[in-house]
Amino acid sequence: MFKLSLTAAAALTLATQAGATSLTLQEAIGTFGAVTQSFTGNSESEGRVFIQGDANGTINVNDRVQGDNGDGFDDLIITGNVTGGSILVGNGGNATVGGSLSNTGLTLNGPVQTISLGGTLNANNFNQNEDLVVENATNLNIPDVDFASFQAESAFLESLGGAAVDASDQNNIVLGGSGVVSTSISALASGTARFDLTGLDTLIVNVSGTSGTVGVNFASFAGVNTLDAATSVVFNFFEAESLTLNSAVFGHIVAPTATVTLNSSNEGNVIAESIIANGGELHPLDFTGTIPSNNGPSNTPAPVPLPASLPLVLLGMGAFAALRRRKGA
Repeated sequence: MFKLSLTAAAALTLATQAGATSLTLQEAIGTFGAVTQSFTGNSESEGRVFIQGDANGTINVNDRVQGDNGDGFDDLIITGNVTGGSILVGNGGNATVGGSLSNTGLTLNGPVQTISLGGTLNANNFNQNEDLVVENATNLNIPDVDFASFQAESAFLESLGGAAVDASDQNNIVLGGSGVVSTSISALASGTARFDLTGLDTLIVNVSGTSGTVGVNFASFAGVNTLDAATSVVFNFFEAESLTLNSAVFGHIVAPTATVTLNSSNEGNVIAESIIANGGELHPLDFTGTIPSNNGPSNTPAPVPLPASLPLVLLGMGAFAALRRRKGA
């Protein structure tokens, strides 16, 4: 039974208001099973999905957590239009679409559910029953997601470096030992990998390479189940443009500039520029770690403001010193 993501609830309401700061990687991974700018293909997600832009294809969302997880966000959020294909939202979940639904099969599989549309419903196959479609809705609850910010955070994680992973024995690749390690996409193409999280609450794996295929199999280590370990692991594909998953990656994927093709189910949350699903399911996990942050565009601490009275004190001291000099002349 898969653990489900979506735990960073209360802290995220601040990002739903206009002008609020965009979600950080930590918040995005803790809230959605998948965050992407483009989604095509055929896939089921067992956690919430956020698509920044238009969508088509078959999208099935069956969040194991009923309701909005306390932050008000629906199980499926698409900021643009949906044209063609099929959408299914199960387990009583709701959906928000910023644009319109056109020529799209829509199935709501659960108790009374609501689809909120910023646009309209056009030529769709939808049996409304007791469910509700709100057309031309206003004040849609859509979080502020900035992929440029994700890229900056990904670059910062890469700048932390990390010891190189020994992949000379493809059947015994050990990821861990320290909080940040580095490897390449090619090193994860085949073989067996294990997580050594001894003394760690978070493992960042910086993965170099602009394109490649992941086919490595993950195995337990020192009695720690791989699925349990994966909750605190982040794979940072900081420069990837094209990434194909032929086997399940155990851990959360950060690939803000990549097209990620799912040829298998995946065990962890995914942030990607684009997702192409070839039948592989998304199995989100709780994120139990902490992602280091660069605190915005600069690491330089802000200057500490002087007390309002201090300039007057300094002025008085200067005048006193000048008076003493005149008396001594």
